[in-house]
Amino acid sequence: MPPTPAGILSTGTEILQGLYADTNAQWLSERLGEAGLEVVRHVAAPDDARAVADALNYLAGVCRVVVITGGLGPTEDDLTRQAVAEFFGRPLVEDARAWRMIEERWGKRGSPPPRSNRVQCLVPEGARVLYNRWGTAAGFIVERGRGGNGLWFAAMPGPPREMQPMYRAYLEKELAKRFGGGLIARAVTLHTFGVSESFLNGLLRPLFDETREDPYRTLAFLAGEARVDVRVTCSGRTRAELRRRLDPLVARARRRAPRGCMYGRDADTLESVVGRLLRRQGLKLAVAESCTGGLVAKRLTDVPGSSEFLIEGLVAYSDEAKRARLGVSAATLRRHGAVSAEVAQEMALGALRHSGADIAVSVTGIAGPGGGTREKPVGLVYYGLARRERTEAGGVSVATFRTCFPSGRDLVRLFASHRALDLIRRRLLGLPLELPGDAEKGARGATAGSVPAARRNLRPER
Repeated sequence: MPPTPAGILSTGTEILQGLYADTNAQWLSERLGEAGLEVVRHVAAPDDARAVADALNYLAGVCRVVVITGGLGPTEDDLTRQAVAEFFGRPLVEDARAWRMIEERWGKRGSPPPRSNRVQCLVPEGARVLYNRWGTAAGFIVERGRGGNGLWFAAMPGPPREMQPMYRAYLEKELAKRFGGGLIARAVTLHTFGVSESFLNGLLRPLFDETREDPYRTLAFLAGEARVDVRVTCSGRTRAELRRRLDPLVARARRRAPRGCMYGRDADTLESVVGRLLRRQGLKLAVAESCTGGLVAKRLTDVPGSSEFLIEGLVAYSDEAKRARLGVSAATLRRHGAVSAEVAQEMALGALRHSGADIAVSVTGIAGPGGGTREKPVGLVYYGLARRERTEAGGVSVATFRTCFPSGRDLVRLFASHRALDLIRRRLLGLPLELPGDAEKGARGATAGSVPAARRNLRPER
C-alpha cells in the first residue's frame, strides 16, 4: 500500500520575499516522514486570503493530508483562519477555552489581553481545537469526507517555538496511527568531508540500485557547503523490523565510503567529534589562525565543555602578529610569504610552544576576493599540524598541507575551518592525513584537493 501523500502550506509574504527561510516546512517534512507519510508538495502563499485559498485548492487535489503554518496571529494580515473557513464552507466561531487561556497568559503579566487577541480564538465551526500552551494562537483540525478521497487538514501558528510542541502534542501520534499505515520511520544522516558528491555516488551506486524500488528503504545525497551527507531512511511496522533494515544499510554505506571520510552522523559536527576525541585521549589543543579569523576556535567553543580540551585560539592576521605572537621568523615571511607551508609550520609550532598544548593546528591563506596571484590564487590555504609525541624519545612532529578551494570568501573560510578540524580528527584517529579526494584527483578531477606540503620530526623541547 503506497504511503499517504501529504502537503505543507507555509503562509507569509516575508517567506516569498526571501526575508526568512521556511524552516517550518523543513522540520515538518522530516516529522511527517517519520510518521509514515510521503510529503509530495511544499507550497508558500503570501498574506492574502485568495492566495491561501488557491493554495489550499491546489494541495487538496494532490494530498490527503495538508498541514499549514502561519497566519493565525492577531494582526490584519493574519488571514489563514478566514481562508480556511471559506475553503471548507464553515463560519468562524469563538472557542471559550482558548480565550480563557489567553486571559490567563496575559494575567501572569499583570494586564488584560488586548482586544485584538480575541481573533486568535476563532476556529471553523466543527473543528477540533489545538489549544496553545506555548503562545496565544489556537490551532485546529478540520476534516472533509472519509476514505481515499477524504481531506485531513491542520492549521498551526508560525513561530517554531509554538508550532513544534503543538505538533508533538496533538498531531504526531494521530498522523502515524491514521495515515502512516502502521509504519514507523527513521532516518540516519551520515556526514562526509573531503570527497566529492560524484565520486561518492559512484561508490554507493550499488546501494542506490538495490533500494530504488524498495518502498521501505531509500538513500539520498545532500550536498552542503564543504560537505556531502548521505541520508538513509527506512521504515517498518516494529522497531525491531526497522533496525533490521536500517542498521545493515548504514553499515554498508560506511564500508563503501573512502576510509576516514565519514566523520559522524545526525547531530555530529566536526567540532563535536574533535572535542569528543580530545576529551577521550586527554589531550589539549591550541589553534593559530590567519585567513579564517578565529572561525576554527569559534566552532570549537560552540561545543559545550570546550574548556576541557581547548587551551587557546590566536588570530594572527598581520605579519607582525605572526612574528610577535607565534614566533614566525622574519626571514621565513620574507622568503616564502605569509601564505606558505613554511609559515603554516612555524605558526603551528609557535602555538604548541607558547600554549603548552599537546596538539596545535594553524591556518593561513587567501580568502579573497582580492590578494591572489598566478602563483598563489584566491582560495589557496596552508595548514600546519604539530603534536608532541608520547614516546620515550619525545619530540614534536609537524606536517603541513595545502588546499585550493576557488570560491567566495565565506566558502573559502568555511572549507578551511573544516579542513583544519578534519586534520586534527584524522591525526587523533591515526587515519591518513591526506584527503580521500587526493587519490581521486587524477582520475576524476576533484574540485578541492589537499596535499602534504612538508613533514618534520623535531627534537624534544628543553
